[in-house]
Amino acid sequence: MDLKHSIAKSSMRYRIANEIRRLIFQGNLRPGDKLTETQLASDLGVSRGPIREAIQQLEMEGYVISTPYKETKVAAISEEEVVELLIPMRRNMETHALKKGLHLWNEQTFDTLASIIQEMKKGVILQELYMIVELDLQFHQVMIESSGMESITTVWETIMNRIRLHYAYQHLEQKNPDQYLAEFVEPHEKLLQVCRTGDLNKAIQALKEHIDLMICP
Repeated sequence: MDLKHSIAKSSMRYRIANEIRRLIFQGNLRPGDKLTETQLASDLGVSRGPIREAIQQLEMEGYVISTPYKETKVAAISEEEVVELLIPMRRNMETHALKKGLHLWNEQTFDTLASIIQEMKKGVILQELYMIVELDLQFHQVMIESSGMESITTVWETIMNRIRLHYAYQHLEQKNPDQYLAEFVEPHEKLLQVCRTGDLNKAIQALKEHIDLMICP
């Protein structure tokens, strides 16, 4: 087996998938827009093979929907799906992870979360929504993984891919730095501050309020 070749192919697929995600977050690709391997290969200057693999990856993540032998479109997401299904599932999983993991957090955990917030502030200055959202999700992934419950992490990642779309479509219009600070940075700073107290009940309440903010930011 040619390990270098396999790594190169995997890296190419990841880079292409990442670029398509970025185009969605920037509003260059909208819900229902068609994606064709030929056009994407031409636009990105690559062969159709890694394009096909990237699309398959994005389909598994919930960013695109493919119909066999027909077409691939950028996925849509409804407010109903977010409010009635995804948010409650996310809230339950993250609350459970916090119950299991908060007492295990050490100074390194808090430092990691604080550093993510600092990077988020850089994204605000650059007004890079994609960067801000990825850091937002990194923050919560650290919280999930700190529980040591790997099964929850896998399910949570699947749900969050759909929630990423909600973020993207909700924030397509560029906002000023103060708005991004109020909607993304400050809520994470508040949540981290409460978690630092070690009071589990207050931390759970703060987490629930934090997650609910994304319904009506």
